[in-house]
Amino acid sequence: MRCRLEPLPYHCAMPTDANRKADYKGFTIRIFKTPDGLWRAIITKADGSKIKAAGQNESFDMIPVQLDSLGRDKAFEELKRLIDAGGMT
Repeated sequence: MRCRLEPLPYHCAMPTDANRKADYKGFTIRIFKTPDGLWRAIITKADGSKIKAAGQNESFDMIPVQLDSLGRDKAFEELKRLIDAGGMT
């Protein structure tokens, strides 16, 4: 499985169908399935502060992540690995 950070330089809205999955190590992870069957996630800080992605000089309100996973639970496990590896703070 692959996971790719895609910080956007503009503000985007939270999808209305994003299911709140869990808070994990200070992050809130919302996972949803797009109409074309791709799993996506929006990661925010649980306390509302900005997120700094590894290798980025900017901070973001939210970070959208495209996942190549077979299901919601596998997508969540992949995001936990990304957080544990220090992909964002």
